[in-house]
Amino acid sequence: MNKYPRIVISYFFNTKNIPLGSSCARALQALGCEVLCFDSGVNSPAEFFLKPANKILWNMGLRQIDLLRDSPWNNQNFRQRLLEKTLTDFRPDILFVMRGHGFDGGYLKYLKDKYRIKKIIGWWVKGPKWLDIMISEAKMYDRFFCIHKEGYTNEDGIEYLPALAVDNILYRRLSD
Repeated sequence: MNKYPRIVISYFFNTKNIPLGSSCARALQALGCEVLCFDSGVNSPAEFFLKPANKILWNMGLRQIDLLRDSPWNNQNFRQRLLEKTLTDFRPDILFVMRGHGFDGGYLKYLKDKYRIKKIIGWWVKGPKWLDIMISEAKMYDRFFCIHKEGYTNEDGIEYLPALAVDNILYRRLSD
């Protein structure tokens, strides 16, 4: 039995995004963890077609109509299906959600129970603008971290974890 955990990291892993998720994955791998990266920035193919149609309906004053709202093809439902497939195949000990696209508490509990995930960890890597959302989301995780120190108390269950590190693959020392 491996003494290091199997970890799925949910974050943006597209080459056009900041490399924070990839750097975290490499750091965890260097510690001996088995890591699988889930790209939570992926969009449903249907979104490309239905989002413009929604805008047309909304511009016509039909704001109550949303072609994607309860559809299995809206981005959130699409991402959740892909994440569940990832968990089925990989069976992690830890699900590490770096907050870019989050998941609701009921869904996280469902995943934890169904896939016997030992810990679900969240890391708020957005700024302090949305403190109310951050504080409410912290309650949905076994551990929750934040990149800034202000706007929450110890009772909120949030711990400070800065997003400062040096990834020696991306950032090399200049020659002397």
